[in-house]
Amino acid sequence: MTTQTATPAPATAVKPPLRIFLTILHLAGVGILGGAIFSMLGGLLGTGLGLLFAAGIGLVLLVGLVYALYGLGWFEVARVGTLYLTPIAPLRLQPRDRPGFVGWLRALGRQAIDGRMWRAIANFAISALLGWVVLRLFWGLVWSIIISFAPLTAADSVVGPFGGGGIPVAWAPLVGILGIAACVFGMIGLALLHRTLSLAIVIRSKE
Repeated sequence: MTTQTATPAPATAVKPPLRIFLTILHLAGVGILGGAIFSMLGGLLGTGLGLLFAAGIGLVLLVGLVYALYGLGWFEVARVGTLYLTPIAPLRLQPRDRPGFVGWLRALGRQAIDGRMWRAIANFAISALLGWVVLRLFWGLVWSIIISFAPLTAADSVVGPFGGGGIPVAWAPLVGILGIAACVFGMIGLALLHRTLSLAIVIRSKE
């Protein structure tokens, strides 16, 4: 008699959840903070380069810039992993390959060109741009709800949810309903786009 060993079935990867509403909230938050964060990083870069030969002050600022970029990348990796309930190793500082100041300087240089860190920063920048659009759509949603009740007022025309010329009050409810639908579907679409890009850039990318 011969015995046969059953071949274990391959484990199927767990698909990350959609979490559309939480993604929209994340995008709104990143859209608010993204501009301030990149302005600060740009200020550190410009000031550091400008003071590069001023008693080493510029070097201190550039070192601080590298650590600030690492902090932003670490936050983005943790944010995406937590948002989509996907286990992912946290972003870590590059280790020293030799002791002393030279070892620290070499580790700092490797950190400055770390591909995983820069992918996370790029994803944060994309998320900030998508978040800005989400904020604009949210305001369009609020304004669409408001103009839907324009016939109850004494106004002759109203401004559309995305600007433009005055809309006759008689058409305001229809425009408001269409605006609500466009804004809701737009925010959902951006949330799904953010999920696809984040999973590809931060989690699944091997390059």
